[in-house]
Amino acid sequence: MAKHKKLTTHYHPVSQSVFSNERWFDDKEPDWKYLLSFGNIKKYRHRQITLLSRARRPRKYPLTDTEFGARQQTHQTIAKRIKACGPGQRCGCLACPACRRAFARAQYVAFAAAAKDLQERYPKHTLMVATLVPFRGLSFKENTLEKLDLRSLQKLFIEEVGRVLPKIPFFGVLEISYEEPVRNRSAASNWADQPYYQPHWHIIWCSRLPRERVMRKLRRIFPNSYPQRQTIVQEIYDLKGCLSYCCKTSEKGWRWSTGTARRAKRNRRTIPMVPRREIARWLARYEPADFIVSRYLTPSVTKAGFKLAPCGPTYIPPIKPDKYNTPNFFKIRNPWADWLFGTAPELDPTFKKPTPKTK
Repeated sequence: MAKHKKLTTHYHPVSQSVFSNERWFDDKEPDWKYLLSFGNIKKYRHRQITLLSRARRPRKYPLTDTEFGARQQTHQTIAKRIKACGPGQRCGCLACPACRRAFARAQYVAFAAAAKDLQERYPKHTLMVATLVPFRGLSFKENTLEKLDLRSLQKLFIEEVGRVLPKIPFFGVLEISYEEPVRNRSAASNWADQPYYQPHWHIIWCSRLPRERVMRKLRRIFPNSYPQRQTIVQEIYDLKGCLSYCCKTSEKGWRWSTGTARRAKRNRRTIPMVPRREIARWLARYEPADFIVSRYLTPSVTKAGFKLAPCGPTYIPPIKPDKYNTPNFFKIRNPWADWLFGTAPELDPTFKKPTPKTK
């Protein structure tokens, strides 16, 4: 369950340094495809305020009068913050389009500097990017997004990836997407009928191993449970395009359908109003710096914004595959479901330890 249910009022020094500098709120560089347009910020702000202040009772799931009244009060508080946001007095809330755009620009500059620093430190290694989707029990349907505790999930992610890639510095960002599957009569699949929120990560690091070998390692923790979203590892040839994808700020969702050749297609669409309110309410509970994930790289304050400064590595022992006398340890242990439900398989009284095979 989530521990942080109240709206954020205290911000990290990294976030404060970004929001106190009006340079990130202008229309200059950096600029990229997925960035909100500077000329349309007023329109996005007005749209977000109207969306929150005129919230109605959702139809898909019932709410008591007390629960709906508390949600209305939260929506009004977030709308007042966004409305009062202006030069010299920024709200710092990710539900605010202007503040989210400003932090994305500062994050883009910090990530670009960190990537160039890694290339200089490891000139013989290859710069890679990965999209990691934990599908095993870590997706949230509507009205359950409040169960997602961002900070504890980030700690678990750093620990699990560190065991697969020990002593390797990386940095990235956590994102959450709204997935809306569509089932056709000709599609023989077991996809979920209801829409859901899917957290995932984009991380960048330098590796001396080939791409296929790194992908096999990461897919032990992030298996391809569904054909829609897969764990993808790619070599970076266009750093600007890669960073622009990692630092996107647009609110879009994915609707999955099936074509004539029974191949999964992704159609981009606008997120409905009720999920947009849930996402805004969840984003207001955290500060922008909480979404940055890094290992051996610490966000530090600079005059213009922030940077990812290197820090000394500490050794994390790798997982032994024969811990339970099985050829594949990850088939038994599911760290994402353990984190979500609070029960580990080895602590379950019904769990039977597998016996080794005898000749």
